[in-house]
Amino acid sequence: RARPVLIYVWYPADESAEAPRMVYGEYSFASPADPSLFPLVSRLQEREVHSTLYPFFDGQRGSVIDLMNAGLSAVRDAKPLPGSFPLVVYSADLRGASGENALLCEYLASHGYVVATTHALGAMLPDPAANLDDLESLVRDKEFAIAELSGWPQCDGDKVASAGRGFGALAALVLAMRNTDVCAVVTLGEWTAGSDRAELISRCGAYRPERLRASSLSFAVEEEAAEVLAAIEPFAHSTRFL
Repeated sequence: RARPVLIYVWYPADESAEAPRMVYGEYSFASPADPSLFPLVSRLQEREVHSTLYPFFDGQRGSVIDLMNAGLSAVRDAKPLPGSFPLVVYSADLRGASGENALLCEYLASHGYVVATTHALGAMLPDPAANLDDLESLVRDKEFAIAELSGWPQCDGDKVASAGRGFGALAALVLAMRNTDVCAVVTLGEWTAGSDRAELISRCGAYRPERLRASSLSFAVEEEAAEVLAAIEPFAHSTRFL
């Protein structure tokens, strides 16, 4: 059976004051047009609520409900603006929700970018683990998203950026190393955390620092700066920013 890949896309659109804005719950449960995806989306929403949101809010159900009803800026199925825009492909953290960085995705779209992400799925199980098979699956899902969006008139295929947070940053780096169409890569957060991640990415067949020609931008809190700086040091052919 085909691997289910649900792509979330933000894009520059005509703004209408009367258009209803989305709430966060519409990212958590995307209501896909294909009903065969409903069991998967339900499973992913359950994972987000119980693995991420309840622990973050100390088990307070009311706070989770408030978040689901929180209004955002995007309008579902809005009319796209004419023109061609750079594409940013975003990779969520390990087991991260597709809408985990919805505010950033909406902000980029409002400033002239098409932004796409997919849910984090393992190679054999819904929940990915920190291993090579699942890292490869995360990267291939993003490659599929790029291929799907390449036919969009709003996407400029000559301007593609790869971005990711945490474990997703590893996928963003691998994506940039084996796809020369990617001209920029952005990493957010503790993607270098722990020697296990450094060892994991070094064993990835596509991990070739000499292939990384895309400009790279890494964000880190001050305590992680030295570790991140050491991690991006091998990217000798990339213009690097920390």
